[in-house]
Amino acid sequence: MLGVIGGVGPVATIEFYRLLVAEVEARTGSWPDLLVHSQPLPLRLVHAALAGTLAAAEHAEIDALLGTALDTLERAGCDLVAMPCNTFHRHLRPLLAGRHLKLIDMVNETIDAAAARGLHRLVLLATGTSVDHEAYAAARLRGIEILRPADQSHVVALVERCVGALHGPRDLDAAVRAAASAAGAVTNADGVLLGCTDLTVLRDGLSRVTPVVDSLTCLVAACADALTRA
Repeated sequence: MLGVIGGVGPVATIEFYRLLVAEVEARTGSWPDLLVHSQPLPLRLVHAALAGTLAAAEHAEIDALLGTALDTLERAGCDLVAMPCNTFHRHLRPLLAGRHLKLIDMVNETIDAAAARGLHRLVLLATGTSVDHEAYAAARLRGIEILRPADQSHVVALVERCVGALHGPRDLDAAVRAAASAAGAVTNADGVLLGCTDLTVLRDGLSRVTPVVDSLTCLVAACADALTRA
């Protein structure tokens, strides 16, 4: 059974669940067997993660919260785990040591999808924490260069507009233009990597002006593969 650590953030979790149910139903005619455990973070940690200002004690607090979520999923009998959040994937990996849970790694799945499309230079739109800690550093091993936006503060502001917005930000078109502008300021890029799942709401609009690799939909595809594999 697939266990999902949700709640970081909740809107991205809702979208992940919606897309996964639709994908599995399209493939099999039935709905997926999974357990979603919502493990919300205090908003002070969320805002610090967006800005990239998490202190050591706050990283330890995040480890404890994610460990609690993993305990819950393991006790429930899950053997697979996924988390639709890029920022804290690096926390999750070491916490799985010694557990009977296999991670469906969103970062690796996203890199694989970019490589399959032949994209080699991607502008990363993500939280300050993801950018500062090079969440997608492994892309170099696949010949993909991850580029920083010209002004990360503009991207942080964009993420803040999308976090918690169930139907996307009120000014969705303006948000798409802001994302396109942030990416367009970087020369010779092949496209955009949406490395924050809350930015998935911008995917369709942004894809009209530049190639987009969306981490959330890459995770959905990987989870659907795992759940429908014979």
